[in-house]
Amino acid sequence: MVLREHQRHYHWLAYSYGVREGRNWKESQVRDGAAFAELGAWLSRRGFEYGRLIPNRLPRPEEFREKRAELEGASHHGRRHVEDVVTYREIQDSFLEPGDLVIVPTRPPLNDLDHQDKVRSQPGFTTLEQKIFRECRQYLDVCSRSHVRFTPAVAERLPGNFADRADVTVRQVKGPWYRVLKRLDGRGRPSRFSDRARRTAAYLLYLPEVKTLHRAGLLVAFGMGGDQTLVFAHRLRTDLEPLLDRPGFTMVEMTAPDDATACGGLAFAHDWKMEIVLQMECLP
Repeated sequence: MVLREHQRHYHWLAYSYGVREGRNWKESQVRDGAAFAELGAWLSRRGFEYGRLIPNRLPRPEEFREKRAELEGASHHGRRHVEDVVTYREIQDSFLEPGDLVIVPTRPPLNDLDHQDKVRSQPGFTTLEQKIFRECRQYLDVCSRSHVRFTPAVAERLPGNFADRADVTVRQVKGPWYRVLKRLDGRGRPSRFSDRARRTAAYLLYLPEVKTLHRAGLLVAFGMGGDQTLVFAHRLRTDLEPLLDRPGFTMVEMTAPDDATACGGLAFAHDWKMEIVLQMECLP
């Protein structure tokens, strides 16, 4: 008898655009589909097969306000992480198997509920999202549209010349470009950037096996805006592919050309300058 090798699948945890009062969530209204396609093409080359769309359905606006009130109430008692204080809705994830991979090609909204930036993503408050947030939180103490801050365990691994990338604030209008960079230990003066620098960051978290995901893996790849996420995903599929061969956490600095356009497909993505700021192993 010949035993078939387990077919590895990749699954998409899909975030949606906001839901207005009186409107229903639609699976067709998901974020970062092109970025997911780029990562999916890489996975297909590695022998993975597409599994399923996992809709991280958003709560209705009135439910969203209730969740914010839960978080605000808990913060008065020193509990500030949304995944630890808000009630989550159970969704089925038993289809995940060892060797599978959950893909999140969208910035995980770890702090969008409390930051309330002008541009933000809304969490879905599902149990699968909660598990993923807890993995991300080992590396990212804060993650919103305007602000990313590393945990001390990650910040201490930054090279000295990049120590101020531990705490990144970006602009909310005219592109998510660097605004202020700070060290986590408070030493030195913050670095301030003009939007003309057109510099920003992208992040990659690759965990080959996560116990709470039935030992499936997790791949989170995002920039600070939709365009930046797509450029990063395309570059990961092409010249930055070696970054995906090494489990762990990576920060890449991205600088856009002054005349970046999307004419002629994604060829423009290779005009962006990429510099690896940090590449570290998985935390225990």
